[in-house]
Amino acid sequence: MNNRLLPIGSVVKIKKLDNPLLVIIGYLVGDGEKVYDYVGFPYPEGIATMKNQVLFNSSVIEEVVHEGYRFKNFSKVEERIEITKKEIENE
Repeated sequence: MNNRLLPIGSVVKIKKLDNPLLVIIGYLVGDGEKVYDYVGFPYPEGIATMKNQVLFNSSVIEEVVHEGYRFKNFSKVEERIEITKKEIENE
């Protein structure tokens, strides 16, 4: 998988999950111990409960099934996420 940030709404196939399809709904979410690249929910079910959220890193994405909308200035979002990720890693 490349290191390009996927937009919100992207649907990805994740390695080793019973339901491997997830829709990305956020970035840089932590579980109290670690911060992950993405947070997603099973696709097509969506947010049935907060308990079915999945935190994951780009390294476990097997396939991008559908890429979400990449608006004109999305590169600025990518830059900000990358800066924030580096700040978190340096804490």
